[in-house]
Amino acid sequence: MNRDLARHWLGLGHYVGLQYSPTIPKGSADEKHCADGDRCRIYHMDASTAVMKAFEDFGGIDLVVHGIEGLDEFAQWEEDSIGLAEAISKLFESVHQLNRVALKRFNGQRHGQLLFLLRHGGRVASPIMNAGKLALMGAIAEECRSTIIVQAISLAEGTEMAEPVSRRKAKKPMAVTEWFDTLDVVIAAGRSLHGQNIQIGG
Repeated sequence: MNRDLARHWLGLGHYVGLQYSPTIPKGSADEKHCADGDRCRIYHMDASTAVMKAFEDFGGIDLVVHGIEGLDEFAQWEEDSIGLAEAISKLFESVHQLNRVALKRFNGQRHGQLLFLLRHGGRVASPIMNAGKLALMGAIAEECRSTIIVQAISLAEGTEMAEPVSRRKAKKPMAVTEWFDTLDVVIAAGRSLHGQNIQIGG
């Protein structure tokens, strides 16, 4: 999903930076999904360092996105509940550090947009991460009303958001490209949707 979004924005002519955990090995997949070296950079480093590097490489950033972690909380709870707690703690620490750096840089350039991307339904579900990021988004939105725009966007997977009884009557799920086109409209709305959680699909 995150790579698809990067390709979508590159196709529109935007500059894009992708952050990967340093534990993820570099490979051909990176080059495949980020072939344009002038407009796309890949950072194999922790989130806060990647944001600082991206601000330097691009001479400023208009939008920082918290992507979808892909953590299946239900499956991991059954297999290793303690390990799940540790994983969530590490993820939130990364989110916190990224926010700290991004907000400081946004304040310096006197503009910026921070987007929390969440996913509901599908094969992977992360309700704890979703709830935590939504709470964090609301808190940041309250503190940053003047120059920084903060939003959350929840991507639903069509019929998988509906109750089992009503799934047969649900509308056809949105295609990925429709999600991203709608997401672009929400981002462009900017200040009018500051501090909001907007659901796309479902």
